[in-house]
Amino acid sequence: MKKYSLWCVCAVALAANFNAASSQTLELTIANQQVVGTDFSFDIMMKATEGIVYLGSADIVLQFNAANFTAPSVTIGDGSGNGATFSLVNSSLTSVGVSYEGFVAPQDPITSNEIILNVSQANVANTSNFNTRVAKLSTGTSYQFGRYTISGITNAAGSMGLAFKTSGGGVLTRVTTLGTSSPWAATTVTLSTPAATNSPLPVELTAFTAAATGHRVDLTWSTATERNNAGFDLERRMVGGKENAWRPVTFVKGHGTTGAPQAYSVKDEIKIPAKYAYRLKQVDAEGKIEYSKEVEAVVAFQAQDYQLTANYPNPFNPTTSFRFAVAKAELVAVKVFNIIGQEVRTLFNEVAAPDVMYSLTFDASGLASGTYFYMLKTQDRCEVKKMLLLK
Repeated sequence: MKKYSLWCVCAVALAANFNAASSQTLELTIANQQVVGTDFSFDIMMKATEGIVYLGSADIVLQFNAANFTAPSVTIGDGSGNGATFSLVNSSLTSVGVSYEGFVAPQDPITSNEIILNVSQANVANTSNFNTRVAKLSTGTSYQFGRYTISGITNAAGSMGLAFKTSGGGVLTRVTTLGTSSPWAATTVTLSTPAATNSPLPVELTAFTAAATGHRVDLTWSTATERNNAGFDLERRMVGGKENAWRPVTFVKGHGTTGAPQAYSVKDEIKIPAKYAYRLKQVDAEGKIEYSKEVEAVVAFQAQDYQLTANYPNPFNPTTSFRFAVAKAELVAVKVFNIIGQEVRTLFNEVAAPDVMYSLTFDASGLASGTYFYMLKTQDRCEVKKMLLLK
């Protein structure tokens, strides 16, 4: 499948109650296009290039190549076909603090080869009302105006042909802005669309799954085709927890340009049991990125996860590792002894948090070959295991 990167430059004629320059510009772009199986997903982004824009009502009409779909359907944001509100976020997907009112589509948002999205103007009565209900677009920042998925792809190698409809019959793409003082008058934004540039989709992702087994999550994904694919940054966040920001897990090198299917897999060791979300940040050879959909896995520790594990590798030279966890907060000491019972190293000696998987590494550089023992000791628990150093 191919994508169109389409930029629409909008000239804004301001109402008198904007005490600013006589005109502003607002850019609309279609971004983060992604194919997963029979679904085509994309974002609509808005950016004010001059002054501050206060978003009013909008009709967003998108045309696409319906010949590559069978009975296409569209989902919006959380997966619903309609929605009373939607949250505006910036290009880093961080909320700007406004859940915008009146985001609804017609009962059937797809008509022929068009997707129609309607945003009702926020109903404001005073300054406080205005500040909490109206989305403020600051200069130079891109804002995500929703994420959309068209389902029913039958020709993944074809062109999506995605474009804003700005001329012709029927409903057209139209955006209004609001003034900052009563009566909050709206001004229509006039759109113009330069010629679209056609570039192939860098990666056609056919599957992405996550499955938890004990304290490990197995991530697998596959591609049908790749173009200049440098690789994937696998990212993770804890769902509903305090540490819910996206964090890198690992980078997996891609296959450059290939028309053959490719498969990838990663095993992610989790220290704290919880629900986790994962996404792929695909990076091409020029540094451009595309994000995949999110997948989730619930990690729940088993009884054996609270045991002192066997070290690996064993025999080893010069380092080896093992893990432990405790069910309650308590003082834990982990020490290494030689064959005659002399302590040679303390690896851990502090209060361990409950339900956290600790990983320890023993570096035997400078020690002689032979048998060693590592021991975990708490107030009511003592475990000892043997390991062999071979130099």
